[in-house]
Amino acid sequence: MILLYFVVSFILTINCQFLNDQTNSVYLTPNNCSSISYFDATQMSCVECGLHQVANIEKTKCVCEKGFQSTEVSKQGITCQPCPDGYHCEPCTESFCFCESHEIFEIIDDGLFQCKSCPNGTFPNSDQSICHACDDMSCTCSNEPEKCPTVYSSQKYSAIIQDQNRIMEKSSFLDENMGKAVLNCENGSKRGCQMVANFCVLQNFERQEGTACAALEQLQKTLSIWPYTNFPLYFPGDAESELNKEYIQQLYVMNEQHEQGRLDFALAIYDIEGNFVEMENPAESFHLCTDSLKSSDSIAFGRRYLKQCLVSYKNKLKQRSGYFYEPYIVYKSTDGTKLKYNIPILNRNLRSNGQQPNLNNNMDKWILTKRFYLLDDYTLLNYNSSTINLRYASDIVLHVPIRVSRDGHINNPYMEIIYQDVRSVDVNVMVRASFQVVYEIDPTRHDKDVEITMAVIAPISILWAALRGYSWGRRNGKQLLSDASTIVNFLLFSAAILSDVFLLLTAIIAIWITVSYKMQTYMFYVLINEGQETNIARYLITALVLKFVTLIHRHIVLSNQQTFFIDWEKPKIDQVANKLTPPSFDITRNSREQSVVVWRTYLVANEWNELQNYRKTSLSFQLICLMFCMEYLGWSNFALAESGFSTEASVPEVQSTFLTRYATLISVYGIILLFQWIIQVTIIERLILDPFHNFIDLCSISNISVLTLTDSLFGYYIHGRSVHGTADTGMADMNNFLQKERDNLCGNRGLEAGSDLQTFLVSLPPNFRKKYDEIMLSVNANQAAARINGVDVATAKMANTVRVHQQMTVFLQELVDHSLTDLDYVIRNRTFVEYLFDVDIGDTSQTGNLIRETSEIAFSRCFLYGNEWVNQSFEAALTCVLNLYFNNLKVSCAITFVLSNTIRTLFAWINTNNLVKTSLIDKRFLI
Repeated sequence: MILLYFVVSFILTINCQFLNDQTNSVYLTPNNCSSISYFDATQMSCVECGLHQVANIEKTKCVCEKGFQSTEVSKQGITCQPCPDGYHCEPCTESFCFCESHEIFEIIDDGLFQCKSCPNGTFPNSDQSICHACDDMSCTCSNEPEKCPTVYSSQKYSAIIQDQNRIMEKSSFLDENMGKAVLNCENGSKRGCQMVANFCVLQNFERQEGTACAALEQLQKTLSIWPYTNFPLYFPGDAESELNKEYIQQLYVMNEQHEQGRLDFALAIYDIEGNFVEMENPAESFHLCTDSLKSSDSIAFGRRYLKQCLVSYKNKLKQRSGYFYEPYIVYKSTDGTKLKYNIPILNRNLRSNGQQPNLNNNMDKWILTKRFYLLDDYTLLNYNSSTINLRYASDIVLHVPIRVSRDGHINNPYMEIIYQDVRSVDVNVMVRASFQVVYEIDPTRHDKDVEITMAVIAPISILWAALRGYSWGRRNGKQLLSDASTIVNFLLFSAAILSDVFLLLTAIIAIWITVSYKMQTYMFYVLINEGQETNIARYLITALVLKFVTLIHRHIVLSNQQTFFIDWEKPKIDQVANKLTPPSFDITRNSREQSVVVWRTYLVANEWNELQNYRKTSLSFQLICLMFCMEYLGWSNFALAESGFSTEASVPEVQSTFLTRYATLISVYGIILLFQWIIQVTIIERLILDPFHNFIDLCSISNISVLTLTDSLFGYYIHGRSVHGTADTGMADMNNFLQKERDNLCGNRGLEAGSDLQTFLVSLPPNFRKKYDEIMLSVNANQAAARINGVDVATAKMANTVRVHQQMTVFLQELVDHSLTDLDYVIRNRTFVEYLFDVDIGDTSQTGNLIRETSEIAFSRCFLYGNEWVNQSFEAALTCVLNLYFNNLKVSCAITFVLSNTIRTLFAWINTNNLVKTSLIDKRFLI
């Protein structure tokens, strides 16, 4: 038993070494063979010719040297003997000589010829002038079949081909030729064995009994019959082990100008009859789209390609029919020797016992092969019909796996091929084809990094949303945090935070991988695969949906805030002159009170209404610049999956991916947005126009303060009480007031004595809300009584509104002046914790807080300006998703512009109506 074990182990070792030599060996072509050796396509090496033999011009077989003729053809090759005088050395070239197909012209006298049969082992050339030696036993068996054994000749072979629709069709071509090919292979014909191998490929590698593959396997088992039959069409072992082998030791760099910056390939080409045609290098033979892809451009390492085309059968495809290909990758060993390795083929149409294992994504079930065809238009040819039956390679993907060591080495590349069937009566039928080159790596590391990142960020996001929900509950006077409205707002805050997380995370991942991929020398970073891109797309779409929810929620919050304008102006008293009245008389009887002018309130309200729709950035400018940079400047080419950043594509077929397009678009969008932001904040608002500080100045000049409540008990206060005590004055007096302020001849504008600070955050007690609502609810209290008494409803409503407005003005004036015994407030600074987390820590159950706001711009949160990120992030996500879907930036920008402005216009109208409702001013005076 021990002896048997060692014998078996030795045989397996030798066999595996032989198979490895078949797939990984020195790269040779017929040009590498000497004049006395030929290129043996079954061994992919040069084999020395026999005695008195030389290689033919193509270096594909041995022929007898000059003065010698072939006298015998055996399984070991031809035998050459000196040719007698006048035979085989004297060609016949007269056109009137007519001989049989197996005969040549022989000169017997001047001007006289005769026909003579070629001896065994030879066949006539095309003009029947000389006899050529057969390179194998095929022509011998054809001329004298009785000399050849017929082990397989009596077997009935299956000529059935199953198309992609699972329709079983019989091939007349296979039916006529398979038996002959098997017979020739059995009798030592290399060409016959290659022909059987071609038939195996045509039958989609089906190995059921009677198929070409089954016959070839049976022939391979009888190695004693003919050694050259041992050229396997399948890779030994399982697919995963084969694809993870580290045969290729060459180091690759992402620089096509470098010697190691190119992927070199070679194709062994056979015709349908099994003849070895050539070993060629150009990459266009890989696929059917050959119009513009040059071989010198198609093999730059690290560059992803996608070539799609519509090809005419008559003009382009037909010339590719009848050829079979075995692909090799050519590389250099550590000592500089040029080696080659069989590229495994993942034929998605392969069948095994009626099943299609290569359609499974499970690599363990794959069956890898070595040979493929591009076009088959003859196996299903029906001579009695004009219908063209085509089978062609519609999709070819060359996968280049990068080693997990990420040091510039690659594992064995493999080709994925999908075949399609076409039936047409039109010889000009057009078919779709594509060729793609992709680079990939084990996605486990990337997926794990994303999972860890999400596992860390998700709990933080939930805690942040809970903190915002808690703050919202306090600002709205919720006693229980389990209140339904608090929970709803917690979910809305969670959606807002997660939308930011998903958008920023996908953008960072896309930009990081894209930039790293394009700037690296040795391939450390690899663009993610389609499955990972799908996950990124899902995150991005989820971010867009959550962004939309957040945008609508934010608009609803803005449209429900309550704003009131506090007019500090006092009525003026006019004295009525009367000479008959003694000075001691009561002057109040001769005085008249002037009403306060309302135009100042309308002016401030209109400015506030304009600020509600004022944005920090311009969407139209953003989208126009985006299209200009991407389309006109060519920045969209930054997304091409190749080394370096260039505004021009190196070749038309270089491919961009979902990830690189997203990374480029979001980067350019962010750069333009940042540019707008900086220009607006640092230049325009500081040097040209500052609408918010101008609004504060307007309030001071108009003698009007503004209280806006974004929540029930929280909001912003702008103290606009004039230091001059009045604003209803003429131009001269107004200029005089401004001059006094410029010369510091009057008091400060601020709420506090000696302070100019006019903006505050307000956090009020519940009693304030109770009183506030009580006053506001009385607006509609007397309308029912007006209807009963027959008073005009509009007139009654206006009168009641004026009364409530005056009542609210007095209430808020007294609150600001600390004149209410049950309501008061204190002024304090905001703590660091409150500023950091945007929460209110102080107790406001009895006394309110006015928190100093030194930036004097915090009240912009009441407008779109203070919520710019919500708008811009939604628009950025929408533009990216639309562009990735339509792959048309103009259409994406147009849809984004229309949708965003529609939402903005709708809520502008709602905001105006809400301002009228809460400020109790007449809508007719809002412009």
